[in-house]
Amino acid sequence: MLSRDCVEWGYRLILGRDPESEGVISEKMTCEDYRDLSGQLIYSDEFISKQPSFMPPLNKWVMAESELGFKIWVNLADTAISWEILRNRFESAEVAFVKSHIREGDVIIDIGANIGFFSMLFSKLVGPTGRVIGFEPMPFLFERAAMSARENNFDRCEIHNVALASEAGIAHLVYAPGSPNWGGSFLSFGGSILPDHAAVPVSVQPLAKYVGDLDVKLVKIDVEGGEFFVISSALDFFRRARPIILSEIHSDQLRRVSGVSAKQYVTLIASAGYDCFELKDEGGLGKQLTGDEEITVTNVVFLPNG
Repeated sequence: MLSRDCVEWGYRLILGRDPESEGVISEKMTCEDYRDLSGQLIYSDEFISKQPSFMPPLNKWVMAESELGFKIWVNLADTAISWEILRNRFESAEVAFVKSHIREGDVIIDIGANIGFFSMLFSKLVGPTGRVIGFEPMPFLFERAAMSARENNFDRCEIHNVALASEAGIAHLVYAPGSPNWGGSFLSFGGSILPDHAAVPVSVQPLAKYVGDLDVKLVKIDVEGGEFFVISSALDFFRRARPIILSEIHSDQLRRVSGVSAKQYVTLIASAGYDCFELKDEGGLGKQLTGDEEITVTNVVFLPNG
């Protein structure tokens, strides 16, 4: 535990200011040592914004040990996902929710696996008797997710290098070269590419091809606006298996990629027998949503009703 003076001097030396409140001082005094405190401050958004030249080497892959009990390949150029994993604060609400709902032996589907954080967490939670099926269309992200699964000896985890949509075919995965957010790519089925963007052709398959008669406990889906296509292609599966659905609702992305509103997305899943709830910061359920609300970007949980 650190002293009050140590915390105050750390803030002054690294951020050039005093801590903003007594609560922050008390929180930082619980750091293991000064190295822990300085690491938190140096990797804070505030420090990075003040030091634009402080950027990690591009394309620098490193193996990280998550406090959740698994290893994962992260890239120091990926400030949106990898850095948050290194800070142990990536998608904290979703992490809390799945930890309270997933049990050993469960079957979990991870749609939009990225570098594999949730696929690794799911594999840890379901144990050797469970199964995790992940999907990641971006080739270099798929490769790292698969490498992480092998590093952890998670034989129960399979990652597929395909995108999911309403039918089989080929689509373009659009991304912004040089963007620090490697989770921002989205599917395009034709038309022009956005300025300052590039695209890579990817294989597309419907979810129904992979689920068969599986008894799935939970489906996590975050595919940058393509969620409507994925769910609509497998409504019979959701009506039968009735898994929990953990999803992001991003209104602008839904309109751009799927051509639907947030309400249409919520209504689609409701037609399969689900209620939609806001996901609270601590991982609990908030108010029920119908889609009529003003939704910009919201993490939600769909629970089977009845």
